[in-house]
Order: sequence, then C-alpha cells, then structure tokens
Amino acid sequence: ALCSCSGLRDLEQGKSIHDRVAADGFDTQVFVGNALVNMYSKCRRLDLARAAFERIDSKDVVSWNSMIAAHSQLGGSDEALETAVFDRMERRNVVSWSGLIAALAEHGRGRDAIELFHRMDLDGIQPNEVTLLSVLEACASTGAIAEGRRTHARVSGCGFEAETNVANALVNMYGKCGHLGSARTVFDAMTWRNVVSWTAMLAGYAHHGHTEEARRVFKAMALEGIQPNVITFVSVLFNCSHAGVVSDGLEQFHIMVGDFGIVPVTEHYGCVIDLLGRAGWLEEAEELLRTMPVEPDKAAWNSLLGACKVHSHTDRAKRIAKLACDLALPFASAPYVLLSNMYTDEEQQSDPEEDQCSSLIEVKGRVHEFVAGDWSHPRIEEIVAELQRLQEEMMILRGSSLCEEGGQEGSVQENEHSLKLAIAFGVLASPQGSTINVVNTRRICVECHDAAKVISKIAGRKIVVRDSYRFHHIEQGVCSCGDYC
Repeated sequence: ALCSCSGLRDLEQGKSIHDRVAADGFDTQVFVGNALVNMYSKCRRLDLARAAFERIDSKDVVSWNSMIAAHSQLGGSDEALETAVFDRMERRNVVSWSGLIAALAEHGRGRDAIELFHRMDLDGIQPNEVTLLSVLEACASTGAIAEGRRTHARVSGCGFEAETNVANALVNMYGKCGHLGSARTVFDAMTWRNVVSWTAMLAGYAHHGHTEEARRVFKAMALEGIQPNVITFVSVLFNCSHAGVVSDGLEQFHIMVGDFGIVPVTEHYGCVIDLLGRAGWLEEAEELLRTMPVEPDKAAWNSLLGACKVHSHTDRAKRIAKLACDLALPFASAPYVLLSNMYTDEEQQSDPEEDQCSSLIEVKGRVHEFVAGDWSHPRIEEIVAELQRLQEEMMILRGSSLCEEGGQEGSVQENEHSLKLAIAFGVLASPQGSTINVVNTRRICVECHDAAKVISKIAGRKIVVRDSYRFHHIEQGVCSCGDYC
C-alpha cells in the first residue's frame, strides 16, 4: 500500500496508512520505516521523511540510502543530515555506523565515508565485515591507497581476508588505485574465486592498458569454467579497443551475444564504437552509433568525436555534433564544446559539466578534493602560485609541438579546472620524482589532458589520472590513451 502511495504521490492516503501502522507499533520496524521514508520523499515532505526515519529502531543501509537520496532530491544538505539525524541518535551501534558509511560510499561521498569511519574508531566501535567492505569501496572511489592499505591490515587482523567478497573488494580497491601488483597478490592468494574476482582482476589490467595480461586473465577464467557476465564483457571489449584488435573485439562481441546470450547494453556498444574509431573505421563507428538499439551515452559520442580528431575528419565530427544537438540529448552541448576545442585556435570553451567535476589526490595519507571555482583549500595560494609557475613555463616552451597542443596559457582562472589544481598541488606537496595520482569524477577534458601532458614534461613527473572512463598514464608529454580523451 505504501509503495502505491509512493508511485501515485498520494500524501493523504500515505499519512492514513502511517497512522494505522504506528498505532500497532509497526513503524519502528526497519522494513516499514524504510517504506515510509521512501513514500514521504516521493511526496516531497522531507520533514516527515526524517521523522519516520528517526522512528526506525535499527536503521540499515537502505534506511540511510533513502534519507541521503531524500536530502539530495529535496534540497537538504548532506551535512544537515548527519548533524540533525546521525549525531542525535541515542544508540549508535556498529549497524548504524556501517549503514551510513555504506550509504555515503554508494553515493559517491568516499571522503566523507572514510572520515566517518575514523569517527567510528574514536568512538571505540569495532567494525564488522560490512563496515570494512564499505571503507574499501570508499578508498577505491577516491584513490586513497594509504587508507586502503590500512584497511587491508584491519581486514587481515579481523580474519575477514579469507572471505571471497572481501578479497574481491581488495582486488578492486588496489586495481582502481593503480597498484596492480598488490591486486594480483590478493587475487592469487584467494582459495576460491567467482566471476566477480576474475572480472575485478581483468578490469584492473584492461583499464591500465596492460592488454596482454588482461587477455591471459580472460583465458584463464575460461579454463576455470567461470562464465563471464555483462560486466566482464565490458572490460573484455575495452581491452580489445586499447589493444587495437578490431577483429578480436568484434568476435568477442558476437560470442557474448551468441554463445552467452548476453543482451548488449550501452557500455558494450560504446566500447565497440571506441574500438572502430581507434582503428580508423569511422564510417562503421558512426553507423553503429546511429543504429544501436539503445541510446548512446556521452562516452560513446565523445569516443567517436575523439577518433575524428585523431584521424582529422573535421566534417564528420561537425555532423556528429549536430546530430547530438538535433536529438536534444541531455548532454547535447558537450559535443559542440569538444568540437570547438578540437578544431579552433580560439580560447577553449568550458563544458557545463566541468563545474560539477571534482578531482581527488592523496598526499601523505590524506585525500584532498578540488572543485572548479572552490578556493577553500588551506594551501590554495601556494597551489595557485605553483600552477601559475607551471603555466608560465608552458609559455616559455612555446614553439614546441607539445606546447602548441597545450591548453590555456597565462594567468590562473578564477574558475580553474579542478584537475589542474589537483595536479599543481601534487607537484607542490608530493616528493620530487614520485608519481602524481589523481581521480577525476568526470571524463578528462581536452584542455586538462593537454595541460597534464605538458606538466609531466616540465615537472619530470609521471601523472596518472583515473577519469570516469579510463586511466591515463602520462609521462614525458605522452599519454597512454593515444590522445583519445
């Protein structure tokens, strides 16, 4: 009944049902309470959703997810949620702590999840398996390798490492943090591996450009009799794209459909478009983009535009950008921004989504987050000065082909892209010669990609950027992606 009220947005009927279940004392039960929170959220009554939430005796991950979603949808701040709800809880046990940590990690708030875990430690609450799994997910999403290693030690100390789902989380965390050796050590030590284990190891190799290792893992997986799933084939096709093996990639796509009966999703088609585009098969890539049975996402459009740039097909790129606009896609302006930045020598335009992007970098065991236009970092003056110095050196290099490809030169902008601020902080605050690792929450833009290439040469640093699509290993002005950003 509550689900029906949620779907119909029928607040009065929902209140009536709430009164009846409350009279019988059922509103404190987690299943009923979660349904009430969801119903009030759908009816846009944040105050009543919060009241129903506070009545739940033992809040679980679903409870916290529902409240975080309600605050996000109805304009409440996440900080208000934690202060007004969590901090006022009289009985905070491992379940309530773990529930909020998991919800924060699932909602892309990895830094907050890690900080809450530290608070839990200070309160003397011992973590359980769910807690540690959520912290590992948070470390993976933020690239917090130091925190990830500490959590690994906690996992071992608690005796959870033998659990397959925990070991899978460790493989995933190390892979996403760029430590493939550690990921492989955990993987090899597992006594039993499932499809998630194999897929995590395969994805780690594929997304870092270790194409041969990824192929060997996939073959070994088949020999073990493990059947690949939808996610496995995303990594398989991604790997074929980066290896440049068109025939193998197309064969794997047909095997996925014909032999395993997997219905292709947007990500599969996007990988094939990227595969064809990289190989210069632009007509075939465009035809697939136009005829695929599911709607292409922004990554697919950008892959084809990136291929047009590399293969100097300006007219095709213009046609594709116009098509995106004609279809009135949610991201329709983005292809035009990318197109302008590719083919004009004018000052580069900003992608509207860049303002929503954040870049995270771990220095001395602490994760620092940068957002375009947010100058609240305690060392922001030093960071801006360092970025200014780097950009002045870019100007000195004017005349070299590398710098001519670089992004904006000159003074640091008030709305400077978050990735450039994070890289400048890495140059400033990390040991000379060490690798700078940055997690970018959106796909890297052309301006930041070109700037990172130049900075890697100026600073003599390897820069690794994990964006929403792939890893970019940048060294001495050259990126592993082949400039398909």
